[in-house]
Amino acid sequence: MLEFYYTYQKNKFRNKSTQLAKEISAILKFERIKLKSTKEEHIPSIYGDLLDKNLFNTLNNQYFTIRQNDGVNHTLLKKYLPELKREPNSSFLFVDFFSGAGGLSQGLVNAGFQPAFVNDNDSEALETYYFNNTFLLISRFYFLNLD
Repeated sequence: MLEFYYTYQKNKFRNKSTQLAKEISAILKFERIKLKSTKEEHIPSIYGDLLDKNLFNTLNNQYFTIRQNDGVNHTLLKKYLPELKREPNSSFLFVDFFSGAGGLSQGLVNAGFQPAFVNDNDSEALETYYFNNTFLLISRFYFLNLD
């Protein structure tokens, strides 16, 4: 999610990142997963330019914890891991213009198609789409700002 906020909601990056840290914290607590601490970087250091040190460290530790606790196989936690996003691998591609939260795309994916790219003029809708769908890289999302 951080990569989405950084790319498409940079003016809200700090607020969105704060909300994200609270959300991940609640999930870890609910799942009884203890937060692990690390000095290694598990989120890009460029995010640190827009976040205070405490928030950056919290998010870094949360992403480390997710990866260390088999987050790849966890139904909800895996949605936070950008490394699980991938290029389309189907010969049946579609483009989702004004995609909203991605309901049409999900139906087409269920039918064996893959999105070549998606776009919308509502960054909040694209945020929902990005979070709910692990089948598309951030580079395949386009925000059309009509302001």
